[in-house]
Amino acid sequence: MAKKNLTIRRGSTPYITAIIKDNIDLSDIRAVWLTIAQNGIIVLDKITKDLIINNNRISIRLTQADSLSLEASVSTYIQIRLLTDVGEDIEPSYVSQRDFVSVEGVLKDGEITDEVNNNG
Repeated sequence: MAKKNLTIRRGSTPYITAIIKDNIDLSDIRAVWLTIAQNGIIVLDKITKDLIINNNRISIRLTQADSLSLEASVSTYIQIRLLTDVGEDIEPSYVSQRDFVSVEGVLKDGEITDEVNNNG
C-alpha cells in the first residue's frame, strides 16, 4: 500500500484509497479484504463487494456508522489482503504492510442527520 498519512474523524464518511504498487494485476482479483484493527482487534473488515477497484487502486467510502465504530486516540492500523486468480493451480496472495491510521474524536458523538429538532 502506498504510504500516506490517513486520518479518520469519527462520524465522517471518508474515502480510503490504497494504491497497490507491486506487480499485481487487479483485474485478476478473486477476493479482497480491507481490515481496520484497533489495539490488535479487528473493528472493520470490508470485502470485495464493499470496495471499488480501479486500475491499481482499491477504495472504499466509510459510512458514519463505520467511522463511529472506531475509538479515537487508539492504536489503529489498516491492511489490504487479496487473492488473485491467475491459473488453475496458482492462487497468489498479497498482503500489504500495516499502515497507521489516526482516528480523531468529535465534540458531539453520533450520526449526523437532517433532523434539526432532535438535537442531531
